[in-house]
Amino acid sequence: MAKRGDPRLSKAYKAFRLKILARDSYTCYYCGAENKDMTIDHVIPISEAPELVISYENAVTACKPCNSRKGSRSQGVFLASISTPYASPSYLSPQVSTIHLDSPFQSRPVREGLDNG
Repeated sequence: MAKRGDPRLSKAYKAFRLKILARDSYTCYYCGAENKDMTIDHVIPISEAPELVISYENAVTACKPCNSRKGSRSQGVFLASISTPYASPSYLSPQVSTIHLDSPFQSRPVREGLDNG
């Protein structure tokens, strides 16, 4: 239960929460469950970084069971503890990801004038 003075009781946090849920399409980042009864998980726990309580980069949608199991552990420790982590096709992490030209996950362009065979 939240205590008096907890920033999660503010109107700003409640609006922030709704934006995160909409951004993530009410889908749990950890298991892929979809429903309207979701919570917000702070990637870096509030106990470690209270200044990040309203940070879009530090928040993901989580179902109640996953958020409860994760507790105050880091996201990496929690993901390592579950047997098959969910990989959402819409985003890889709460941070913005970019594909680099030297990425092994994309085909390299064929350069003109080079012997490719």
